[in-house]
Amino acid sequence: MIPLYETTSSGGWLVEKNGGVQTVGDSPFYGSLGNVLKEHEEVIAAGKGGSSSYYVITSKGNIYSAGTIREEINFFNPESEQANVVKSTFFRSRIAVYNGNRKIIIRDISKLSKSQFDGIEFDLVSNSEVSDLRFSNTGDGIYVLFKDGSLEVFGEAKNVGDFASEKINVAAKSIAICPWDIGYWIIDEIGGVFCFGSADYFGSIPGDGFSIKSVQIIAHPWGRGYWIVDSGGNIFPFGYADAFSNVLGNISSGVACFVPDEIIPSEDRVFGSGSIVEFLDRWVQEKKNTQDEN
Repeated sequence: MIPLYETTSSGGWLVEKNGGVQTVGDSPFYGSLGNVLKEHEEVIAAGKGGSSSYYVITSKGNIYSAGTIREEINFFNPESEQANVVKSTFFRSRIAVYNGNRKIIIRDISKLSKSQFDGIEFDLVSNSEVSDLRFSNTGDGIYVLFKDGSLEVFGEAKNVGDFASEKINVAAKSIAICPWDIGYWIIDEIGGVFCFGSADYFGSIPGDGFSIKSVQIIAHPWGRGYWIVDSGGNIFPFGYADAFSNVLGNISSGVACFVPDEIIPSEDRVFGSGSIVEFLDRWVQEKKNTQDEN
């Protein structure tokens, strides 16, 4: 059973591949990171660094932060490792990286800032392309999602089904972990949602009659919904996930990820700050207005 906590989020940050940061909802702006990225470098993933900061990790393994924490460190040991990040994910101060060489590496930012590169490594068995990485709810496990929809899990992460076991023949794009029990959501490249284990279904993009190029799915903090992010920076809410204003037309380099802000208890919420129907109506109208202007 889904926990009956009433929660809301104040927003978050939409991070572009070029380091640009778009604030969403009521979240504060701590600064863009586009001016610190080096040549041929792009953001792979981002995470909340504390009460007033956020981190990004780039394709070259550089970790930049903005807000009350301002630092630049590297994930890789420059004396013995090739710096290459294909996929990555954050859990508090932990970072997991897929380096493109069939290996998952997990390290801690607090140690990296002291040039301590010890951590945990896992070798992948599958030769399929890696689509996404996610930590388990405690940070002591890793889910690795492949493009063919199969999963490999490490540590405390539990495999309760994937596209292969259910004979689902579509390309997998992103995974979100159910926060309150064993399960997860997997989306395909057009925003279709597939539920496994205890994860409940709250709707999908094709189910509402639309087609997008999906980037990411993010779980509502109590498992009562999720957000789906597309390549244009639109954040689609389902279930109890809040409906934020989108940033249509403001994305210049492609979306890397969306990072939700703090979750604050609320006593007067029923179905979130806006339904998916209301959001899609607004989204269609904004797209129409943009086309008319052009």
